Amino acid sequence: MEDLEGDARVRVHYSEILWVVTGGKNREGKEIFGIQDSIQRVVCTLEGYSGKYVRYRDHYYPLHSKAEFEEMRKVAISESYMFYSNHHGFSQDNKKMRDISSASFIYEHEMGPLAI
Repeated sequence: MEDLEGDARVRVHYSEILWVVTGGKNREGKEIFGIQDSIQRVVCTLEGYSGKYVRYRDHYYPLHSKAEFEEMRKVAISESYMFYSNHHGFSQDNKKMRDISSASFIYEHEMGPLAI
């Protein structure tokens, strides 16, 4: 009998509800912070990559923490970024943005490896 070897399968940790976020700059160069959607995904590690990932639209995306979401929200409100939530249906409403639940998130533009 041969020794067992590891494989490249994704190791599952847990399932989590998270935000899909847009960040960066718009066409006019203004910083933006937008919540596109709420999704639930399995959080995993990938061989050869550090950190945690979730599968979304045929790619793995790096998972960002609740603490990072809190910081991005604070900055967006205090520095007058263009902020909005398509999921909640509002734009530039400080009270509504403050009332949104903190959650881990992925950046929509931050695609990781292709999910095979």
